[in-house]
Amino acid sequence: YSGSDKIAVLSVSGVDSDQTYTCKFTANVGGSVTSTVDLDHVTITATNAVISSGDSVNLNCILTGGSQVPVAKKWFDGTSTEITVNDGNPYVFYSTGVTSEGQNFILSVATVTQPTTYTCCYQFVAGSCIETNAQVDIMTLTASNYLVKVGSNSDISCVVTNAPNQPSTITWKTTAGTINSGFTHTNYADNSQTTTLSITSIAADTVYTCDFVIPTSNSFATVSKTITVDTVTLTPTSGTALSGGSVTVSCQIVGAALQPTVTWKDGVSTVNSGFSNDPWALQTGTFLSKLTVSGLTSTKKLHMRVHC
Repeated sequence: YSGSDKIAVLSVSGVDSDQTYTCKFTANVGGSVTSTVDLDHVTITATNAVISSGDSVNLNCILTGGSQVPVAKKWFDGTSTEITVNDGNPYVFYSTGVTSEGQNFILSVATVTQPTTYTCCYQFVAGSCIETNAQVDIMTLTASNYLVKVGSNSDISCVVTNAPNQPSTITWKTTAGTINSGFTHTNYADNSQTTTLSITSIAADTVYTCDFVIPTSNSFATVSKTITVDTVTLTPTSGTALSGGSVTVSCQIVGAALQPTVTWKDGVSTVNSGFSNDPWALQTGTFLSKLTVSGLTSTKKLHMRVHC
């Protein structure tokens, strides 16, 4: 009580519907006054999203219920910084007004490269922000390129991680079209799944694509990865030497897209000296590696491993 004013405060929790409260002041000398207070109950829901790294995303923030009109609507990024529209800002947001579900305030993010929690806020005259969060998670699809000898076989794989649900469709393709056989999938576990394609008698360089279609909370997300299978030709040149003598053997690779790294082995042991490499010919992808072996007392079978 201060001067002629007195304030009565009621704290309410667990509100799940509109409420009307009546406040009554009764004077010591008799008589009373009453006033009603309307409490608007509103619900704010936001859609989460799971996307591939670098994709864009639209996040909905829907306000349902209440009779008051918000005086402000805001989005905040993962650092609690308000997102504003200005030149060069990668964000653009806009309101669609009243829909069948309620008032929708949409945030469009041009590029998302890491998991982020965005916060949507509706602000009313009588109080601070009523807010909720929208989580954007990033699915990752990993695969490696392959280098194989012409005519050989190889298994190539794609692995999706952080998938919110089991992929509904997994597809392998080349520029010639969809591949309908020759692949296997592991069981979906720990938000991850692997698909493996077995290729036989590889004859030429080929680019493969694996596609995962994954159900999300409000749609489907597609993540894709390309795998390049480079074919090369290896031509070994053997040699003969007298006991105790030396000989130079070589191996030539043709068709390498990048300059290779060569490792020579004598059985299981790596040979650390005695070899030399000719300059790599970019135009033809040709690379020649030579190894000189000295002090031969028996037949040796040498192995060259090429990494590109």
